[in-house]
Amino acid sequence: MLAKRSARAPLWIGLLLVAGCGGTSGGGGGDLTMCVAPAIVCGAQCVDPTSDNKNCGACGTVCAAGTACESGQCATTCPLGQTSCGGGDGGAAGCVNLLTDPANCGNCGNACPAGNACSNGSCAVSCQQGLTSCGGGDGGAALCVNLGSDNLNCGRCGNACPVGQVCSNGACGLTCQPGLTDCMGSCANLLSDNANCGLCGLACPMGELCSNGVCGLSCQMGLTVCNGACASLATDVANCGACGTICPPGNVCSNGHCAVSCQMELAACDGLCVNLQTDNANCGQCGNVCPMGDVCSNGACAVSCQQGLANCNGDCVNLSTDNGNCGACGVSCPMGQLCSNGCAVDCQPGYAVCNGVCTNLQSDLVNCGACGNACPPGNVCTAGACQLSCQQGLSVCNGVCVNLQSDLANCGQCGAACPMGQVCSNGKCALSCQQGLAQCGGTCVNLASDNADCGACGSACPMGQICSNGACGLSCKQSLTNCNGVCANLQTDIANCGMCGSPCPPGNVCSGGACALSCQNGLSNCNGVCANLKTDLANCGQCGNTCGRGTVCTNGACVVSCQPGLSLCNGACVNLAGDTANCGTCGAACAPGQVCSNGACALSCQLGLTNCNGTCANLATD
Repeated sequence: MLAKRSARAPLWIGLLLVAGCGGTSGGGGGDLTMCVAPAIVCGAQCVDPTSDNKNCGACGTVCAAGTACESGQCATTCPLGQTSCGGGDGGAAGCVNLLTDPANCGNCGNACPAGNACSNGSCAVSCQQGLTSCGGGDGGAALCVNLGSDNLNCGRCGNACPVGQVCSNGACGLTCQPGLTDCMGSCANLLSDNANCGLCGLACPMGELCSNGVCGLSCQMGLTVCNGACASLATDVANCGACGTICPPGNVCSNGHCAVSCQMELAACDGLCVNLQTDNANCGQCGNVCPMGDVCSNGACAVSCQQGLANCNGDCVNLSTDNGNCGACGVSCPMGQLCSNGCAVDCQPGYAVCNGVCTNLQSDLVNCGACGNACPPGNVCTAGACQLSCQQGLSVCNGVCVNLQSDLANCGQCGAACPMGQVCSNGKCALSCQQGLAQCGGTCVNLASDNADCGACGSACPMGQICSNGACGLSCKQSLTNCNGVCANLQTDIANCGMCGSPCPPGNVCSGGACALSCQNGLSNCNGVCANLKTDLANCGQCGNTCGRGTVCTNGACVVSCQPGLSLCNGACVNLAGDTANCGTCGAACAPGQVCSNGACALSCQLGLTNCNGTCANLATD
C-alpha cells in the first residue's frame, strides 16, 4: 500500500506513512525522508527551500528586506511601478523608476546625456520654465531643479543648505520667509506657486496659473505674471514692486516696497503682517493668544463673536463682506468677484459692470458712455463719446478726415484755407512744397507716410494697412503682433510664443507667452514630471503622496503588498502552508500540540512516541 501512495499527498500524510504504527521515527527531526520533496524539515516543520523567505536554499537562510526567495536564492523584488536595474558583475541591484531616472531613462542603463533630464521615459534637452539644469559634469546626468526652493541647489547649482535649514527664495535659512510655507522641505508661496497652489502638493493643470491660491487660465485682477506664476507686486516678498525683486529676510512687502512695517490696518508681529482685530494668535496686541474656545473679535478675546460678525472655523467674519465666507461660512466668491451682500463682479475704479462684465465706459466701443451705447462703424469711443476715427496722421474736421499737414482747406488746423496759388506744406501755406514733401494734385504730401499717396502720388494703401517708409503694410489689431506678415497672439501662439519666431517644442503649449509641458492623457504634472497618479509610488492619488515600504499604489491608494508565497491576513503577511495561527486559510488556528504542514493541521508527537489513531503512544511500553 505504501508504494501506491501518490507523491502529491499532503506532507502530514507522508509523515504518518513513514513514522506510522509499528514503524520508526527515521532517526529524528533532521531526516529529510519525513517530508515530500522538495520540502525539508526545518524546526519540526516541512518547508519548501525553493520559495520560503525564512529558509531559502537551506534552513535558517533568511532573505533580506526587499528580496524574495526564487529557486532557492534571494533575489531583488521591486514595488509596482519600479524596475530592478544593476546586479551584474557582482554589483548590487536597485529599484528605479524608468520614467524619471536620468541614469536609467526608459530602459536600464540608458543614461541621459549631460544637460538632459528624464521626462516620461525620454531624455529632454532643456528644463521646464522656472527650473534650472544642474549637474551633467563628468558624464553625469543633469537634473532640473528650482533654485528658489531646492535645498541641494539653493540660489545656484551645488549650493546645499546645512542640516536643519530650508531654501527660501534662493537663500538658506532656519525657516521660510513671511508669506512662504514649508512644503516637504521647500519654501513655496501657496498664493502663486503652480506646484503648490493653495495647498502643498496641489499642482495646477497644464496651461493654468496659480492666482491667489486658485488655479485658473489667467491671473486675477491686480496680479501679474512673474516667471509663469501669478504674483501681487504690492505684497509678494519674492516680487515686491517688480518681478524678481526679493525682500531681505525679516522684511515684508507693503504697497510694492520692502519694509519692516505693514500696510494700514495690519501690524508687524515677528516679521508677519497680522490683523490685531481678528488674529487669534495676536488679539489686540502681538503675542496675545486667545484661550481655547475663544475667538478674537474687534481686538478682544471672547467666547463668541460680536454683533454683526459670525464664527467661521474659529474666526469672526462679516458674512456681508468676507470673500471666503460670503452669506454663509465656507461660501467663497468665484475668481474676479467681490462679496457685497452676496457675490458680485468686482471692477477696478473707473470701470462699470455691463451684462456681468467689467467695462471702461470711457473707451469701450460697445458701451460708450453708458452700457449698451455702441459706436457706429468707423467711430471710436473717446472720453465716453463716439467720434469719427481717422487713420494715423489724419484729423477730423467737420466730420471729414483730413491731413492738416497738406490739406489746402485745413492747413495746420481745421478751417485754415490756403490762398489761391499756394500749397499746404507741413501745415503751412506756401508757394511750393517743403523739403521731403511732394506735390500730388496741388497738395504737398509725404510719400513715406501718406496712406493716399504711399511711395507715389495716387498709390493708396488698401483698407486695414498703413503707409510706412513709402510701403503699405499690415496693421494688426490690439493685442496682436505682426510676425512676418501674419497677425499672431504672442501669449498663446505655439509658433510665436513670447516673441515672433519662437516656437514651442513638441508636447508643449503656449500659455502667458511661455512654453509649458503638456502631459499625455492619464498623466499629471508633478513638479515637472509626468506621473500616473493611479500607479506611481511617489505620487499615489495626488502629487507628493509617497507610499511606504512594503506597499504599492493601486488605483491611487497605497495598499500592503506581500511577497510571493505569502498571503495578507489582518494586515500581516503570513505563510498559509506553515503558519499554525493561519493554517490553510486566514484565522484557521491549529489545536495545541498540532503543527501546520502544507496548509493542514496534524498531530506532532514527541521523540519516541508514535501517532496511533490520533493518540501519541509508546509502542515499547503501551
